[in-house]
Amino acid sequence: MARENRSLSGLLEFFDKPVQYLKGVGPKRATILSRMGISTLEDLLFLFPKDYEDKRFITPISQLKAGNKGLFQAQIWNARIL
Repeated sequence: MARENRSLSGLLEFFDKPVQYLKGVGPKRATILSRMGISTLEDLLFLFPKDYEDKRFITPISQLKAGNKGLFQAQIWNARIL
C-alpha cells in the first residue's frame, strides 16, 4: 500500500510540472500556452477541443441551408485577380 501511495504521489508531482519542461515546449511557447490558461502538464492533458466539425461528408449545394454549416465541393472555371 505504501508503495502505491508513493507511485501515485510521484505521478501527481509529474503532472504538476510546468509545461515548459515538456520536450518541444520552451519558454516562448510556454508563454503562449499560459495566455490560454495552460501552465502545467495537467492543464495540457485536460485541454479539449471546444468544437468539432465533421468534414467527412460532402453535401450537394442544393441541399445546404442558410445558417447551417456544411461541406461542399466546387470547381472554379474562371477567375480574375483584382
